[in-house]
Amino acid sequence: MDISGSQNGNVLIIDVQGRMDTTTAAEVEKKCLEMISGNKNILIDMDQVEYVSSAGLRSILSVGKKVRSDGGILAFCNDEGKCFQRGRRNEHS
Repeated sequence: MDISGSQNGNVLIIDVQGRMDTTTAAEVEKKCLEMISGNKNILIDMDQVEYVSSAGLRSILSVGKKVRSDGGILAFCNDEGKCFQRGRRNEHS
């Protein structure tokens, strides 16, 4: 999992690469929350994300909740065709 950020005007662009699953979700959430400090307009680029599990989705929702509570906007790009896991299942099976 690799996460980087860059500023484009008043928008913070967060590039996420790899899988967002139970093993990486906490890291994604922590790094994104650190990066968004002081930024209201956040764009998460999903182009290099291979997979998003329910744990990964929870981390994204947590970041979104923080952005909204600060009066900001969270948007996504390049998320077409990504595999989002729905429901509950054991990810190790």
